[in-house]
Amino acid sequence: MLFKPARLRKGDTIGVVALSSPIALVDVETGVKILEDLGYKVLLGEHLVENKFPVSSAENRAYDLMYMFCNPQVKMILAARGGTGCADILPYLDLNLIREHPKILSGYSDLTVLLNYIYQSTGLVTFHGLMLNSFTYETPLYNYKEFFAATSVCGAPRLLLNPPQMKLVTKIQGRTVGQLVGGNLSAFVSTLGTPYEICTYGKILFLEEVNETVTKIYRMLRQLEQANKLHGCRGFIVGECTDCRLGYGKNAEQIFDEVLIPFKKPMVSNFCIGHGKYKTTVPLGIPLELNAINTSLTLLKSSCY
Repeated sequence: MLFKPARLRKGDTIGVVALSSPIALVDVETGVKILEDLGYKVLLGEHLVENKFPVSSAENRAYDLMYMFCNPQVKMILAARGGTGCADILPYLDLNLIREHPKILSGYSDLTVLLNYIYQSTGLVTFHGLMLNSFTYETPLYNYKEFFAATSVCGAPRLLLNPPQMKLVTKIQGRTVGQLVGGNLSAFVSTLGTPYEICTYGKILFLEEVNETVTKIYRMLRQLEQANKLHGCRGFIVGECTDCRLGYGKNAEQIFDEVLIPFKKPMVSNFCIGHGKYKTTVPLGIPLELNAINTSLTLLKSSCY
């Protein structure tokens, strides 16, 4: 059963938690100032700024997340930043409490593991979107527009549009509908063989990566293939591979094509999701139409109530 969180409204409280790598105090201050200027209240997690890695113990980070879920004043939970270590907290989460207190949870990168695990374990729609360190004075307006379209407006159907200067590219023509799952490739692969392994069967899978070599991207995609995470998908969406280095005369896009195209499923690439300058926000679990004939992506249901 799918659970939707309540939409975010001006004046609501946003809880900020550090679940992965540490965040600099200046980034916290900037993000909080921008959110307050936008009309929101901000509540910071107890273990938000600690100058070490991971930012705090797994138990402390899980406590901060569960506190935000259970706090009736908090309407949205925003990860402070990504990095490494979010998977540490999964054994300490109370899924029943999360199910009983559905709220917007947003993040990306290392948060891929948490977002997909909560969605598939509780049915709660989660959001692959902005984090606190995404709220800067250099952030494109596009990023804010897409973020609040997903978390505040929540209209449906909603066409997911790249900025005008970035065009979606069809790789395999076709049309399919499925619930959206995915995120950062290396974080996704890290769940394989664990109790928190991400389910892709019958889903539309989107993947992106940052700062990895072509050879490692190739290895991770083949691992997904051998773990049967690609065969049962209804379609593929490839996001940006930001600062991913060439290898053997190939780039990341060519490696994704080489591994995914032979599955002959509807597929588009160059979607602005992940670590690039332009970031859209997508709700995990919401049915999406992947139309790789006219090259469009459409959310078919609202993401919040």
